[in-house]
This record gives sequence, structure tokens and C-alpha cells, in this order.
Amino acid sequence: MYNDRKLTCHCDPGYQEFNGQCRPCDCGRNGRCEINKRGEMACHCKNGDFSRQGKCLPCDCGHKDAKCETNKEGRKVCRCPYGYEDILGKCIKMNKVDRKCLCHPTANCVETNDDSNEFNCTCNEGYKGKNHDIPQVGEECIDIDECQDSQTCPDRDTTECVNFKGSYMCRCKTGYQPTDKNADPRKTACEKYKISWAPTGIVIGIIVAFIAISVGVLFYLKQRSTLLSSTSGIEMQHADYKR
Repeated sequence: MYNDRKLTCHCDPGYQEFNGQCRPCDCGRNGRCEINKRGEMACHCKNGDFSRQGKCLPCDCGHKDAKCETNKEGRKVCRCPYGYEDILGKCIKMNKVDRKCLCHPTANCVETNDDSNEFNCTCNEGYKGKNHDIPQVGEECIDIDECQDSQTCPDRDTTECVNFKGSYMCRCKTGYQPTDKNADPRKTACEKYKISWAPTGIVIGIIVAFIAISVGVLFYLKQRSTLLSSTSGIEMQHADYKR
């Protein structure tokens, strides 16, 4: 029909108007269909459904412990349990040799020695699982703060604990120094800081020497001045005698 000399299409169910034409657009009863500016059909599915081949279908990964999700594009994503992998939208049990390590990137994947077809996740030294001491599948490894334990360093009166990624060190408090500079920094033992008089003695010696030299130079200049004055007086007397 025409409306104010402009063609308007009233399309049947399952169709939508685009540039004066009715085009097929039907995502099923579980979704809403629309045609974008480029003339492409797009399905907006309800929660729990996903878009496939222009239809909104129930999201099912074929395993009771699997979690079926849809991404921003409305595509199906299967979160399969350990030992299974998403293969074309279904969780399929994988053989040990074909399976990927499902541990978090910060953890290590260690194959078991038995026939259980399993892997164990472990953290590097100085790390533990975010929620468990031994990380579970997909669990992140985080740094262990050894300094939370007041007994970590050997002597709390002379040392303080400093934590850093993957380890820690025991540092001497102000006024203390290590008893052995080559010792393991995690086992540092400290003692009262010993003042060495050797550098002080050198400084004092330099100052005394400087004073002595200064006094000698001053004495020399004074003597030279006195000698010059005497010589000048004799020359003046000699000149008067000639006159």
C-alpha cells in the first residue's frame, strides 16, 4: 500500500520489510528476528538458547555437568567437565593422549602414573591455588605470603620479613647487620651493627696532616716576610751611607 506516496510493506509472519521488499526473517518461537542495515538476518535468542542456521535452539552440550553458554554473537559455547572437550557443540570424552591440559596457565599440568586417564594441577614453589593449597582444574596459582607467619624469619627482634613473588627474604632491622653476607637470604641472622674505627682514624690523620702542613706554610711565610724586611732595612742604610 501507499502512505503519503511512500510505499509501505505489511509483511506476513516470518518476514520483515527491507528496502520495500518482504524478506524471510524467522528465528522460531524462542527468538526475535531482525534484518540489519546490510540486509542480513540476525537472531536475538532468549536466555538458554543459541542461534544456529537462522534458528534459536535450546543450548545443550550433551553432558549433565556441562555448562552451556552463548557468547556476544549468540553462538553456543560449551564449558565441559574435566576429561571432556567441546567438539562441534557437544562435550566428548577425550583420550589421555588427545586431551589438552585443563590447568590454569599459571599452574603446571602433571600426568598421573596410573590408568585413571587423569591429570593433576600443581603450582610452582612459593605459590598455591587461589582457593585450595593444591589447585583444582582451571584454578589460578597465587603467591604465598610467607611473611604472614611470624615465625618465618629466625629472630623477629633483629630481622623483618619481606615478601615478593614466589619467595621471601629476611632483612636486618635498622641498627643490625648480617652475621654472614653469603647466607641464604631466607635464613639471614643479624647482630648489632659494629662501628669500625679504621675509616675514622684515616680521616682524623688526614685532618691532622692538613693542619700541620698549614702551620708549616704559615711559619715559612712569616719567616720569609721577616727576612725580607731585614734585608730591605740594610739596603736603605747602605744607600744613606753613600750619600
